[in-house]
Amino acid sequence: MDYLERLKQDKNELLLLRRELLIPVTSFFRNEQVFDYIRESVIPRIITNADPAQGIRFWIAGCATGEEAYSYGILLLEEMAKQKRYLPRVYCW
Repeated sequence: MDYLERLKQDKNELLLLRRELLIPVTSFFRNEQVFDYIRESVIPRIITNADPAQGIRFWIAGCATGEEAYSYGILLLEEMAKQKRYLPRVYCW
């Protein structure tokens, strides 16, 4: 209960908690056209052509905060739901 009171009184603590709990998943993309192309053209083909026994592995170079890996993970999960094709092994690094 003490922490709840602190959050109510200290807006900086509230902002810090929000930043720690929520991941701004697509804010790292500086080129929206490229991101849209990946989401609309690349990811659907990857899901369609993936071998369920092999799964999918994404390696994101220069991924310091993890935002990029989460963003691609979300894209993959959304596309699997669209296609109703769930692959048991999907990894993003």
